[in-house]
Amino acid sequence: ELGSEYSTELLMLASCEQITTLLDLDCWDGDTVSPVLSLHWLQLLLDAGADKVCQLAQEIEPEILTIFLKKHMVITRGLEVYDDDDAENAKRLEALYDIDFASEDAAKIIGAFLKIIREQTQESYLLIMEMIRSEVAASLEEEVFQDRNNRLADLGFVPSLEAKNIYSQVSPEAFTPG
Repeated sequence: ELGSEYSTELLMLASCEQITTLLDLDCWDGDTVSPVLSLHWLQLLLDAGADKVCQLAQEIEPEILTIFLKKHMVITRGLEVYDDDDAENAKRLEALYDIDFASEDAAKIIGAFLKIIREQTQESYLLIMEMIRSEVAASLEEEVFQDRNNRLADLGFVPSLEAKNIYSQVSPEAFTPG
């Protein structure tokens, strides 16, 4: 009721399952992840602190974080081309990956988010980064969407297309009982 700027304390107390449910409910535009909302939620999670970011990186399904990050970045080069003498290493995130961000805002938010994960949970960092590189966006998003629908169904939420059919307006003149 007060707005997302007051949610930091609640997010710090929320479990990863609760945060996943919030992401499932708020970050989708139909059957795709909303780039605007996903970046907003990454900022909210970042505001909740490094401990919450690390906990999330270790406990949430990596596919969820991968699709959220993949909406805003492309990894152009990775570990296989590491060279200490490479003049372009100055652009690289700690000389591990070359990353192109979709926007300046995405670079700030995701850069800070990845820095925390890289420094404190390196295994999660490498898993997520390699998933960003290797997964096809459309198939990953479809997989995460299906998992989202299953998680929400377990909580009693009917998928939106099914809900539209169930709760659609019925014309009294066209209605046939039975």
